[in-house]
Amino acid sequence: MKTYQRTLSEEEKQRLKNDLPWFGQRRKERLREIDEGVLAVHEFDIDRVWDINGCRPPCCPFTLLFRTTDGLFVYLETWQDIKPQKNEVHESRLRIESTPRSSKILKTEMEGAERIRHTEGLREFNELFEISGDAEWLIYKREELPEQVIATLEAV
Repeated sequence: MKTYQRTLSEEEKQRLKNDLPWFGQRRKERLREIDEGVLAVHEFDIDRVWDINGCRPPCCPFTLLFRTTDGLFVYLETWQDIKPQKNEVHESRLRIESTPRSSKILKTEMEGAERIRHTEGLREFNELFEISGDAEWLIYKREELPEQVIATLEAV
């Protein structure tokens, strides 16, 4: 995993502001984060991708789980479609650009890997991976996931 920061453009700031909660503490916190003008960029080498929910917008967000080559699991729950791009090196990568603290995704790119089709066995993980609040993605270490989950993922 490689992580770094970059400056938000004015257009990106406006895009994030258009998606703010209408009121409350979360709105204030997100506005502060946007005004700081920094975006976190995370790059992962991936070897597998699972489609957890199988449902699509406008009903449900995309729910994808990625296994990285360094043993991490990256879960995304976003309304943005993530279309895999072909690359000539035949390596699979995931790049997420998001707000540093609230993990609100601005842009996601995936190269190389094809999604493993959704199966009913994966649907039971919806509640396990469900994200609360504004966050749209999380990183899990292998030891944070129940062995039953790991076994099911390997079997799919």
